[in-house]
Amino acid sequence: QAGLVSLIVLSKVGDVFGYFGGSLFGRHHPLPKLSPGKTTEGFACSLLGGIGAGVALAQWGVLPGEDVGLASGALLGGIMNVAAQAGDLFESWVKRGAGRKDSGGTFGPSGGFLDLLDSFFLTIPVALLIGLLTRG
Repeated sequence: QAGLVSLIVLSKVGDVFGYFGGSLFGRHHPLPKLSPGKTTEGFACSLLGGIGAGVALAQWGVLPGEDVGLASGALLGGIMNVAAQAGDLFESWVKRGAGRKDSGGTFGPSGGFLDLLDSFFLTIPVALLIGLLTRG
């Protein structure tokens, strides 16, 4: 259960921090053709949110494993956030190739199912790899 909770939190917390950080501070759009709404500031806020969530999960003892320290939680949060953002960009690339803005309209302005699940495209394999590598 701890692994699943950690996966979900670390995969999605960056979306929230990135959205609000980008909305409040976003000025620079590094990938206008791929993902026009994404900003450098949003990317940074997302990463900081992921690192903070990793630290919080470590502090609360939610991260799976024996005595995961705060530094390990921060590292894990950062790695998972980069994977989540890469999954989001991958899905944007696929949509742009298909000439679409969203993967559907099921969730209103949030788009379709793939728009909500895209962060998991890479966080699941990364989490599995980390789990395999850390099981002595």
